[in-house]
Amino acid sequence: MSKTKYTRNLIDAIRLYVKAGSGGNGHPKFGGIGGRGGDVFVEGVKNQKLEKLKKPRGEKRQFAAESGKASQAHRIYGQNGEHLVIPAPLGTMVQTDLGLTLGDIIEEGEKILVARGGSGGNPDNNFFGQPGEKHHIQLLLKLIADIGLVGFPNAVTTLEPTVGMLKFDDSRMISMADLPGLIEGAWINKGMGHKFLRHVERTKLMLFVVDVEGFQLGPTYPRRSPIETVILLNKELELYQPELIEKPAALVFNKMDKINSKEELDALKDQLLNIKVSLN
Repeated sequence: MSKTKYTRNLIDAIRLYVKAGSGGNGHPKFGGIGGRGGDVFVEGVKNQKLEKLKKPRGEKRQFAAESGKASQAHRIYGQNGEHLVIPAPLGTMVQTDLGLTLGDIIEEGEKILVARGGSGGNPDNNFFGQPGEKHHIQLLLKLIADIGLVGFPNAVTTLEPTVGMLKFDDSRMISMADLPGLIEGAWINKGMGHKFLRHVERTKLMLFVVDVEGFQLGPTYPRRSPIETVILLNKELELYQPELIEKPAALVFNKMDKINSKEELDALKDQLLNIKVSLN
């Protein structure tokens, strides 16, 4: 079995300014109707990356659809503006700056309307074309993977979310999301907890990685035993999103090369089998 990394320095969030097209003016003398402004959509595209939407330093991340054309004497109905489609990777959630979720993109070809074009000039608006919607949106990527690694920093050492492929000898492949370590309070976004926890949401299986010797974040923090670590990881997930604790999960222990690790693992197995007693 081999492991191949294919995502490095992952950009999992980006803020964009979107502007739909304005409607074209009508022609009151002839009752002409102005063209409608183009809409702005975000569409799911396979193998797309958010970093492809980045602009060179100093340039605004602005995406604008075409405005509608005005009505003219020789063309009573003005031409509609063309829509603009922003490609986004599968697994992207689209939000406004106010936190309103506009939609999720799971399948290739899924589209989310993020800015609606303005109406063309007509009798209802005195033949004045209306401005299109304009605002900032945020594209937040939630990794789609078969397995997601979950643990505290001493057990999971990666600093940025990455995805790797596990390839078996019979050519089967599964994807694994290697996520940065959590800290206590991640569910309230401590230590950028939400940035990391959101990637767990779309994994099919959570793989808890726990240090068999326990864990202490720093000298001002209490030392946590392995059983406390398991309980705390589950609690962080439950407080962030209760549905996550219903997701299939497995537990692995590292640092098994240390002295007395076998005895510590045996004791931990007993505690896990009698979890209610351990909680007391």
